[in-house]
Amino acid sequence: MKSWFARTSGGLIALALLAAGTGFARADVIMVHLTNNVFTPSEVTIATGDTVCWIWDEGVHTSTSVDGLWDSGIIGPGSMFEYTFDQAGDYAYFCSLHLECCNMEGIIHVVDAVELSGTLTGGDADPDATGQAAFEMRPDRTTLSVAVAGVTSTATVDVFVNGNFIGTIALDGNGNGELDLSTLNGDNVPNLQDGDEIEVYDAADDATLVVIGNVSSGG
Repeated sequence: MKSWFARTSGGLIALALLAAGTGFARADVIMVHLTNNVFTPSEVTIATGDTVCWIWDEGVHTSTSVDGLWDSGIIGPGSMFEYTFDQAGDYAYFCSLHLECCNMEGIIHVVDAVELSGTLTGGDADPDATGQAAFEMRPDRTTLSVAVAGVTSTATVDVFVNGNFIGTIALDGNGNGELDLSTLNGDNVPNLQDGDEIEVYDAADDATLVVIGNVSSGG
């Protein structure tokens, strides 16, 4: 149930966490530059499905996996080499030409993104209204999207997660609207977990339930 004390006049009060909803989820390409016998950055953390692209800015080098997963071969300035990481884990690599002399090495940390979603069902004021929620937490971002459709009782709704107010949705003439939050935009995004509750109330009174549901890893 919604906590009446949870909403503040400032709006968002949920804690901001790691930098990930429906319009935000995507795989990334992370750039690593090879300059002056150094991988920059030499340590990165990415999500499964992301790609690392090594860019040869200067010198002749290799990007060679310690466990034999990839080897760019010896290439020079202006070259690029990519590898996509599909499984979580730590992947060490080095330049075969400059490991002994210059300690030219790096490591890629790969973690599984947290993805939750849920279907919101109509409440007491709008039994035919529907909604969808999608949450994603990645190493560099967290996103949350909450969409509602077919709301007839009001033109504006407030969205709550576990009783905490996170934002307002202005609805169009068909009673449809969406709230998209991303830490990349400086938004405060709550850290959702399996079973967390999404509640959408009439913004005019914050007492009339419009749609409600839970998010889970199974959708």
